[in-house]
This record gives sequence, C-alpha cells and structure tokens, in this order.
Amino acid sequence: MNKILLILLALPGLAQACFSPPDRHFIAIDRLYYQIDKIVLAEAIEEKPSFKAQGMAKFTFQTKEVLKGESGKAKFSLDGFLYEVGPVDFSKHEDVEFWANSYIGNFVAPGDCNVYGKFTVGETYLLIMGIDHPKAFEVVRSTEDRWYKTVKFMTQRHK
Repeated sequence: MNKILLILLALPGLAQACFSPPDRHFIAIDRLYYQIDKIVLAEAIEEKPSFKAQGMAKFTFQTKEVLKGESGKAKFSLDGFLYEVGPVDFSKHEDVEFWANSYIGNFVAPGDCNVYGKFTVGETYLLIMGIDHPKAFEVVRSTEDRWYKTVKFMTQRHK
C-alpha cells in the first residue's frame, strides 16, 4: 500500500519534468525567423525576486534598439535567472563553440521544457521574443559583436 502511495505522489512531478529538450531548441535561429515577434537590444535595469522557481527573478529592460517588430513600450519585463558571476559573451560571439551548437547560449533550462535568460542588471542583451530558443538572450556589449551583426543582417535581409 505504501509503495502505491509513493508512486502516486511522484506522478505529478514526473508529468511536469522535461526529460529531453524540445526539437525547437536545436533549430538554427534563421530557420525560425518568421516565428519571431520581436528582436530588441535592451539593457537590464531592474531585478525583482520571483517565486516561480528558485533563483528566478522578474527583470525590467529598457529598449535601446528595435531590430524587428513594433517599437512598443520602451520598458518591458521578462522572467529570467540572476547571473551570479556575470554573463558570458563567447568572446563577442566569435567562439566556435557558440556557433557549432544551437543548444549553447545565455540561458537556463530548469526542467519545464522552456528556456529562460540569465541576466545581470546593467548589461545589454539581444532579446529574441516570441520563440523559446537557447540563443534568444545573448549579452551584447558592442555593436561589433558577431551575434548582434548576424541578427541585424538577418533582419535587414528579410525586410
């Protein structure tokens, strides 16, 4: 009887777990372009604790540039995780590792089959909205960053 009770208690947790990342996380971003609602360069300006998951926070961003989509509000919020050490920019996105694997980026995948950005207040990010993808939250410290230039080229090519 106790074994059955233990199994029943474990089932809800198993139903919520993500045993392997969805296929969409491994697709190159340019192949998802038409599913993307908005692409912005924005600075994280505020962080407030969230109780959705351990380490999660609600971040407020100030838009610096809109690369795709309507300009909308200058400030907006996203759920994400606090970057304890500081975000990695993959040597201004020149590292082969970043380009060789779609599942490498500035994100956390906490087990709900979604990805969330890792953010630090004061840093600027290239945020790709409307899709759930590991490369949607990249830190960009200059307009010479390879990821920024690649995404900007992609948006200009599709106009």
